[in-house]
Amino acid sequence: MISLTNPYYQYYLPSVPAAVVVSALFLVLTVTHLTFVIRTRRYFGLPIVAGGTFEFVGFASRAVSHYNLTKLTPYIIQILLVLLAPILFAAGIYMFLGRLLAATKYSNYSIIRTTRLTKIFVCGDILCFLIQAYGGTKLIKPKDLATIRVGQHTILFGLALQVLIFGIFLLVAVIFQLRIVQNKVVEKIRPGVRIIHMLYTIYFASAFIMIRNIYRFVEYIMPHDGYFSQHEWPTYALDAVLMSLIMMASISWYSTDLDTGDAKSDIPMHNAPVDYQQKEPAVRVSDGRTY
Repeated sequence: MISLTNPYYQYYLPSVPAAVVVSALFLVLTVTHLTFVIRTRRYFGLPIVAGGTFEFVGFASRAVSHYNLTKLTPYIIQILLVLLAPILFAAGIYMFLGRLLAATKYSNYSIIRTTRLTKIFVCGDILCFLIQAYGGTKLIKPKDLATIRVGQHTILFGLALQVLIFGIFLLVAVIFQLRIVQNKVVEKIRPGVRIIHMLYTIYFASAFIMIRNIYRFVEYIMPHDGYFSQHEWPTYALDAVLMSLIMMASISWYSTDLDTGDAKSDIPMHNAPVDYQQKEPAVRVSDGRTY
């Protein structure tokens, strides 16, 4: 039933227990990632930490909204942060794939150079972030119906662009895997890299972001009184839970061998020390004596 006294949550009251549990879960996962980033100095985890912080603060604000239904600030915080957090997770995934391919020493099998791969996809991610952030601000206290439509269409464009970029990203990863398998170089990659296992965790995380983006895309296509607007469970089942699973799966990335140092060569260096006091080879003469 629609509520005339609840301008932001017109069809239901935000669940405090659900918001608190999810917020606490993201807090634990964020602290865990931050700890690993500090210990391992693997900075692909920083966007994941930022995304987890967005989720933690966003769902905490959702719980606050339960007791402040007419207040705009907690509503704005939870709408924007929960909307934008997956873009930060995506940035972490892009950065990790770049490190992973470089660590295999067979990055030449990638259709995009690893030196450019991370830059290309992270720049696309930043663009999606800015587009969706702009669209989200348009939905906050809109002046008229036209402003609402501009905000919705902007967010839809940002979500569609993110799905497209993610599709290209997955294609890069899949082609790399197919090439290293077909050329039988998987066995030559250091076991510590765990290349196939790590690629599957990337597919796992990417699939969840794709599902979440499709859900949000459908949500913004639907009318204001659509199913997703009238029910709270999709926000958790199709967004929060999937994002928390991504944070759980990506913890294993810190333990993989991402060393990109060149292997030691068996060829002596030109500036290696030389023993100039070499003994002349012994010479044996006809009488059997050696000189």
